[in-house]
Amino acid sequence: MLIGRFLFGSGSMSLLVLQDRITAIWFKDQELGLAFGLTLGVSRLGSVLNFLFTQSFEKEYGMQWTLWGGVLLCVIGLFVAMIVSTLDKIGMRQQGRECLIREESRKMSIQDLKLFPLRFWLLTLSTVFFYNIILPFLANASEFFQDKYSGYSRKEGAYIAGAIYDVPVVLTAFVGVLVDYVGLRVILFAASSVLSLLAFGLLAFTYVPPLVSTIILGVTYSCVAVCAWPSIALVIPQATVGTAMGLVLSMVMAGNGVCNLIIGWILGTTSSQAKIPLWRWQWMMIFMVANTVCCLITSVLLNVVDHRQGGTLNKTTKRSKQREGEALTKRPSTRR
Repeated sequence: MLIGRFLFGSGSMSLLVLQDRITAIWFKDQELGLAFGLTLGVSRLGSVLNFLFTQSFEKEYGMQWTLWGGVLLCVIGLFVAMIVSTLDKIGMRQQGRECLIREESRKMSIQDLKLFPLRFWLLTLSTVFFYNIILPFLANASEFFQDKYSGYSRKEGAYIAGAIYDVPVVLTAFVGVLVDYVGLRVILFAASSVLSLLAFGLLAFTYVPPLVSTIILGVTYSCVAVCAWPSIALVIPQATVGTAMGLVLSMVMAGNGVCNLIIGWILGTTSSQAKIPLWRWQWMMIFMVANTVCCLITSVLLNVVDHRQGGTLNKTTKRSKQREGEALTKRPSTRR
């Protein structure tokens, strides 16, 4: 089982890097936010469908057929990936990008990391801190709701926690369009950190219905995901986008691993049947708040650095391209 989980994790994380790299290259100068928003929305739709149907399917047909269903989905994904790869190669050749990418690409070494700009590292830290609050919280949310809020079953708690994935299914495409036309990526990132502080504050210190907090976190997750990952392509040379995205994803997963260990130590139990004291859950929420504060600090610093270096991340890609084209057509000729 551990070997299977290792192989699945290796494949799924590599898939995310390749998916983001293809999206970033083909939509960098066009509807980049919308493209990432649609990609994320469809991915989260898959997560929602998994939460809704997999358990019922397993009860009806058994674990073995459920796993074979997963195999079938992977086979379908393989054929789709082959089609995408073929289209990507043909498109690169038709637009003359293949030679350009080959010229810009070179072997990466560990020393090349120092060539990545400060904005990239601040963006990476902000993304790591944000995912430190989303993924570990999702792993423990249903049990937390069951222990703190009377009347919630584990299944009801899972549905409430699932709102964090439900909201992006609807919202990410709209956020992508907004970012394409308005820009303000890292400003929206910082604002999402503030909203996340509110959500975890409500969970830690109040008895406001938890659905309010999970909806807020779903909104912030939609905004950050649409703003963070496309921003990598805007501060990194095109030929190193894959390397950069792989590095960010590795750091996100490492951060999540460390956070899960810390949360396990805070909750202090290895039994899934034992009721965890509320004061332990409160300390877990405070730990989430601490990560959110770190995310807010790094995102504010990112805004400052980006402003000093031309404000690339807060600019709109779509309107700026339109304005450049209009300026070129209206510019009077300087030839004599």
